[in-house]
Amino acid sequence: MSSIENLERAKEIVNDPVFEQVFNHLEETYLKELRTADLSDKDGIQLVLYGLHVLEQVKTHLNQVSQGIGLNTETLKKLKDGRRGKR
Repeated sequence: MSSIENLERAKEIVNDPVFEQVFNHLEETYLKELRTADLSDKDGIQLVLYGLHVLEQVKTHLNQVSQGIGLNTETLKKLKDGRRGKR
């Protein structure tokens, strides 16, 4: 399969309604957890917020790759370091 065929297939996958439904379901699950969280459970709340952030980043990265954009060097470095630009 050529890179053009791969790119077209990636676009099909990212634009598939099932793909969107899965991400929406995950987002709804995280938001439900956030709404029902015990406010004194700061670690739990932080994990849920982290999950929401990761979900959004994955969605963004998949869309970029499916459009042939790829990830820039700074984004890859942040992912490798496990940070969001914190120094």
